Amino acid sequence: MSSQQPLVTIVTPSFNQGPFIEQTIESVLSQDYPHVEYLVMDGGSTDETLDVLRRYEGRLVWVSEPDRGQSDAINKGFRRARGEIIAWLNSDDVYLPGIISESVAYLQAHPEVDLVYGDIQFIDGQGEVIEKEVRSKPFSLTMLLTEFSTLHQQTAFFRRDLLDRIGYLDESLHYFMDIELWVRIALRGQGAYLPGVRAQSRLHDVSKSISQQERFWAERRRVLDQLYTQPDLPGEALRARREAYAHCELYWGENLLDLGQRSQAQPHLWHALRRHPRTRRRALALALLVDSALGTHLSELGRSVRDRVGGHPTPRQMPDPPN
Repeated sequence: MSSQQPLVTIVTPSFNQGPFIEQTIESVLSQDYPHVEYLVMDGGSTDETLDVLRRYEGRLVWVSEPDRGQSDAINKGFRRARGEIIAWLNSDDVYLPGIISESVAYLQAHPEVDLVYGDIQFIDGQGEVIEKEVRSKPFSLTMLLTEFSTLHQQTAFFRRDLLDRIGYLDESLHYFMDIELWVRIALRGQGAYLPGVRAQSRLHDVSKSISQQERFWAERRRVLDQLYTQPDLPGEALRARREAYAHCELYWGENLLDLGQRSQAQPHLWHALRRHPRTRRRALALALLVDSALGTHLSELGRSVRDRVGGHPTPRQMPDPPN
């Protein structure tokens, strides 16, 4: 590659991911792009992480000290970064060969684009592929607001000067800091979807409690609340508002049902039913699984509509539930 190729900085936030971090590191250092600055910002790991990092002295820069969470660790790396192009890769995820060179080439060929991203694979704790291709979607503000996990952070590369324009990650966020950043980019810049699998996202055993789910989806709703208190939002954001909240409630309720938390899922499914036609059919189907007054009421509601219109009611034909 030409010496004129820009420097790329990769930041890896790390905390007690010893079983996985070496594969993450190797996936960065084995790339065919020659101008890479690699920073590992460790939060004070007490497992084998530091032993792994010491083996790579001279090939990456690492710091291990207490931090205030993942967003704080990533921002520490951003502030130290010297690259014109920046990305972050979590310490249990993996780059596939060529991701850096392909992303840089696209950004150089399209100077109007601030962010480029692609598709991922899911792998398990042993690195075996669970799902070969999980596709992203073309970049738009509406997509970011109304859909979940359709811009895969593991594949995202963006220009350093973009951070100078819009700011770093919101350190008060712990689950949706990437989505919140992509939304700010969509409000002030331009992104591009580059089809093709370029990274792997690792799914491994993590205990999920109801409190974690509540914090997770409450944070998604807080991101929406913060956005919609801003003045002078573009028309696209305003048009997407009801659907954005409806999908948030739908995903929230669906995840609670997956955890067997039927009564907790109930109010979220109600909101999804009421807020937008695009979430109504799915929310109705899930609500009918709930063995409660909600499911009974919706069964009766669906039957009454079918009696009037014939066949199964469409979202447009389904009345809103009562307040």
